[in-house]
Amino acid sequence: MIHPLFDNGRGGASVRTGVPSGDWSRDELRDRAAAENDEITNREHDASHYWFLGKALLPIRADLDEGPWNRWCEETKIERTRWYRAMLLARAFGSPEEFGGLSIASATDLARERLGIEPCQTPLEAKHQRRLRSMTKTLQNSLDDLDGQAAAEFAAVDGLLLAIDDAGRRLRELRHAYVASRAAARQAKRGSRVAVNV
Repeated sequence: MIHPLFDNGRGGASVRTGVPSGDWSRDELRDRAAAENDEITNREHDASHYWFLGKALLPIRADLDEGPWNRWCEETKIERTRWYRAMLLARAFGSPEEFGGLSIASATDLARERLGIEPCQTPLEAKHQRRLRSMTKTLQNSLDDLDGQAAAEFAAVDGLLLAIDDAGRRLRELRHAYVASRAAARQAKRGSRVAVNV
């Protein structure tokens, strides 16, 4: 069984226990969110605290627009990644026992699957995407820097490359036709030997 927090470590002040719900005051939700956030910091791999944090944050988030919500999170020192994961787990699961034993990453993946949310990119995928964007931008800047004559030369080179590709295609077609005609000639020669031998 997952045990909720009893004390937030702030001079012995109590934090309301149980699962945060609609009858909790904003102060009780804030205190509980701060306490769970502290516990996550101390025990980064315990996904159950993310769930309790999410349950405390969902009613607050429902009351605040984007700007006030972001300021509130900054004031309470709850990082964006943390509150996003916490609310995701709170939305997807009825209790922390439903994902007990899973790492935070695995529990988050399972929550995304349950809620029908596309998986996040891995850090390596994100890195490759950033590189591709950077390379595309560099290439586009290089093309934009070409002056009129250079652009004409580039077009001529591009035309030459197309002509080379076309010539290569024609050579492959001729080779294919040659191989096919040789095979047909061999087949015809074998057929005439069979006819003579009969």
